[in-house]
Amino acid sequence: MSRTQQQPAETGAGRDEHAPAPADSGQPRVLHVTCPDGHRLEAPCILNGQDVVCPYCGIRFLFRYEDSDEFQQDSGPHPSASRRRRRRRAALAWTVLGVAALVVLGAAWFLSA
Repeated sequence: MSRTQQQPAETGAGRDEHAPAPADSGQPRVLHVTCPDGHRLEAPCILNGQDVVCPYCGIRFLFRYEDSDEFQQDSGPHPSASRRRRRRRAALAWTVLGVAALVVLGAAWFLSA
């Protein structure tokens, strides 16, 4: 069994009108997405707009063309991608600041004893 197969759980609200049509070669076009837990998946575009289950973690999520790597390549960076990058940078900055504060406080406590 290939890691590219997914099982549709139930039909979503409808197909995305912006999704590309399958190639004329008779084989369905494959889309690459990441599940909410970060597992990299690929599935035929016919699953676009449907709820799918990740074969690795079992999480059900909406399979959308807008979340695929192909959409990113076709239209450039997704607006939420830069927002995610900013949040990650902010989280990293706060983590570094917190660790530095703990080191300073620990050193002050150690030296005062």
